[in-house]
Amino acid sequence: LSARQVRVDGSDRQNYQHFAIKAVNDKGLEDAASVDIDYDPSYQRLTLHTLAVHRQGQVTSRLASAQIRTLQRERELEAQVLDGQLTVSITLKDVRVGDVVEYAYTLQGSRPVLQGRQSGTFDMQWRSPLHALHARLLWPADRPIRMAATPGIPPAEEREFNGVREYVWRARAVSGLKVNDQLPAWYDPYPYVQWTS
Repeated sequence: LSARQVRVDGSDRQNYQHFAIKAVNDKGLEDAASVDIDYDPSYQRLTLHTLAVHRQGQVTSRLASAQIRTLQRERELEAQVLDGQLTVSITLKDVRVGDVVEYAYTLQGSRPVLQGRQSGTFDMQWRSPLHALHARLLWPADRPIRMAATPGIPPAEEREFNGVREYVWRARAVSGLKVNDQLPAWYDPYPYVQWTS
């Protein structure tokens, strides 16, 4: 499952992310048992809502038992660029092949340098197959918006209520995208929807 929702309200923004990953082999087990969330504490607040393991019809919350660390990685340190971003690194114990790891969180806040302007992207395919993909944008109805998408992405379902315009994209059984290792690092082969004020 990949379910992402963004709500823009004035200059504020909330990004809600909800994922579920099934470990079908040992490699998937390693990926499912480790969750990383990047954020910038200078303008964003992180709230972790759900951290659970589904096993044989039983759901167990792991919020209390998971090893949660906050790391400051500074990925561009060699170029003398310090961005202040933090990574919340979560490690789950006792995750087995066949388990589904589910997690959800919200990032609230907008980059001050953008002075209230907003933009974003929803990825519409991953390297791994997706059982269900859901993307939702809530946008002030009286505020102009521009959208672009890679070819083949169907238009959003739209409706308006209480001064908010809602855009929803849904997909089922999305195949994984096999990416050629010879592509340049700057090239993004994944289909997407972009939106901006």
